[in-house]
Amino acid sequence: MQDFTKTIENQRIHVRSGGTVDVRTRRQTLRALKLALLENYDTLAEALRKDLGKPEMEIITSEVGFVAHEINRISRRLRRWN
Repeated sequence: MQDFTKTIENQRIHVRSGGTVDVRTRRQTLRALKLALLENYDTLAEALRKDLGKPEMEIITSEVGFVAHEINRISRRLRRWN
């Protein structure tokens, strides 16, 4: 538990020092991540089908679609979390 407590304290110190990225930059990075995810959908879907036997609907709902939805949710809430 001490390692965890020390990690949390180190993260708090880092945030207070101003070492984190501003909200605008974080949103831009998230948008770029979502764009890369969607632009590479076919490749990702093919890999999920081949490697894991995932059907198309599962790829959409619990893989790529889920991640895209989470990116949107996080983007909307970033200011509150900062």
